[in-house]
Amino acid sequence: MTTGSTIASPLTSGQLTDKLWIRVKSEVAYRRIVSAWDSRRFNEIRERYRAEENTTGGKRHAPYKYLDYAEFLRSRLRLAMRLGLDYAPKLNVLDLGSGAGYFLVACRYFGHSVLGLDIDGVPLYDDLVRFFDLPRITHAIQANEPLPALPSKMDLINAHAIVFNNREGVFWSAAEWKYFVGDIHSRLNPGGRLFLGISTDDALANGVRDFLASAPGFTTHVLANRQFILTASTQG
Repeated sequence: MTTGSTIASPLTSGQLTDKLWIRVKSEVAYRRIVSAWDSRRFNEIRERYRAEENTTGGKRHAPYKYLDYAEFLRSRLRLAMRLGLDYAPKLNVLDLGSGAGYFLVACRYFGHSVLGLDIDGVPLYDDLVRFFDLPRITHAIQANEPLPALPSKMDLINAHAIVFNNREGVFWSAAEWKYFVGDIHSRLNPGGRLFLGISTDDALANGVRDFLASAPGFTTHVLANRQFILTASTQG
């Protein structure tokens, strides 16, 4: 396991600003990953849930939309590349709300040590996590409560397309984000990063955006589409 590794900056690398390069390289990775897995077994899983999807009207909504592995594996490969994971040294990566596991599959392909964290009881996610043979901690993230114990410090904690900050339509306050980010800081190696992808502008209201842009203990890069990269202080 890695101690104290850092992720190359996605803001200064010429490679990662070239969308065509990312698309081409991620497509090569996608084809290699898919060619290596048991397509018969995956298709069995997909057909079973397609039948369920058709009876529930759940098409294009979670969890059924994740049956379209081509779309989501490709997008997670591109995200991993934008974070510099295709050329970074081996990192410890934690994915919060890991769902079907596609981001972890992408990170593992690039040589990183991966761990998911999510609730259980969503059968499609459970089956895909088993199919991909991904390690996962079962936990529901709650406001003002710490994450469970982790096996090691992390170099990247990813929280993309966040829903855990929404309690029946009420989004976390800046104070609740302060608690969460402080807990995350204690789980990162110096120089480690937290990537946040916020799902809606409403979740950034009432001072949340300003807090994330200047969270104590971090240097923050504010990206497009409600995305933030928070880099932990290198002071141990």
